[in-house]
Amino acid sequence: QQTNAYSFCGVCCPSQMFAQSFKPTLEILTRVELRMAGWSDFYGVKVSIRSSLDGEDLTSCYLPPPIHAVPQTGGEWFEFDFPDILVQPEEAYYIVWDPDDGGEESLAWGVAGGYDRGKALIYNGEEWKDFGGDFAFKTYGRRTKPDAPIINGPTTGVAGMEYTYSFTAVDPDGDNLYYHIDWGDGTTTEWIGPYASEETVMVSHVWLNGGDYTIKAKVKDDWGVESNWSQPFNVHMATPEIEITEVKGGFGKITVNIRNTGDAPAENVPWYINVKGMVFLGSHTEGIINVLQPNEVASIKSKFIFGIGYVSITISVDGVSETVDGTCIGPLVMI
Repeated sequence: QQTNAYSFCGVCCPSQMFAQSFKPTLEILTRVELRMAGWSDFYGVKVSIRSSLDGEDLTSCYLPPPIHAVPQTGGEWFEFDFPDILVQPEEAYYIVWDPDDGGEESLAWGVAGGYDRGKALIYNGEEWKDFGGDFAFKTYGRRTKPDAPIINGPTTGVAGMEYTYSFTAVDPDGDNLYYHIDWGDGTTTEWIGPYASEETVMVSHVWLNGGDYTIKAKVKDDWGVESNWSQPFNVHMATPEIEITEVKGGFGKITVNIRNTGDAPAENVPWYINVKGMVFLGSHTEGIINVLQPNEVASIKSKFIFGIGYVSITISVDGVSETVDGTCIGPLVMI
């Protein structure tokens, strides 16, 4: 920026344009300010950014009339907020402004010196010429956003188990990074860090329920500039699913068939069979199934039962319950 304005240069003919060369220090240019003055309500002005004086506009902004008069003494800063563009730091660019045709000396620009990274220029309708000194201007920018993280780790697992994933991101400016991770199950890991650019970050997570989940992550740098979200990383967490498929009576016993309809082994599965009514023997039986593989069927059986009359039979297997009615005639159980 160059903020001093010792004098002002006016619009002397309709074909005049003005320019100020400068070298940006940040990778994204967002807006500029120009110090302006006028003898009367002045006309609109278009401000653009170019990489060469006669090149195409990289971005531009138009300030429409009427722009009210500003005393020539001191002038006033006017903002031109154009669409952001990527620029190459330390390369030369030009702020070019083109006033509407509005009569002689209806619009003026602050002029000073001391900016050693550019110069003022004027277009007389035929060519660009050095004007001497510098126009009063300010540029605003922000840093390049970090690259989106790359995620690696297991794509399958079992619900309830802990799994570790790696996250790696690059910041073009070499800034430290902070990670935000969405695990796809309604939980997040919030802005952990700082970590160096390109450093591999290891983070663990447990999915409590089986199913398909999508991990995504983003980073921000020391300046708060955020990356885009990462590519989705899909994982599947398997889980056993217990189903009571059949309950049968018989002589002195009840038999229950159980199937694991899930996609992970069921281990140490507790079960019990309760019989309520006039039951003299075998009213409660419990046990453990060591392992029940996916799609495997296991049978559990009650102790010897002896009773009379109607009974209510409740079977519970790893929290899955079913109740059926039956009749006992001595040792005979009918369902």
